[in-house]
Amino acid sequence: MDSKELGWFIPNDKTTALLNLLRVKAREAERTAVRLLDDDLPANKVNELIGMLNQLNKYIAHLIFLSNVHVFRNVNDKIRTLLNV
Repeated sequence: MDSKELGWFIPNDKTTALLNLLRVKAREAERTAVRLLDDDLPANKVNELIGMLNQLNKYIAHLIFLSNVHVFRNVNDKIRTLLNV
């Protein structure tokens, strides 16, 4: 799938839904790591952690889009489908 076609999605099975949950948690961990930059920690190590978490998030997203999902180009298309309009 071309990255231009990626957008909002709805998982169509439990495995893909769990992958999405894992993606959300990885994203939360990345945000927490960014806040560590304000602490008295080696910035190069924190930046390395942020980079690894960002890459993990990208890998998980690729797995999701290769899995059983319904992809929408924008949020309005997703809402219309969810509301069965």
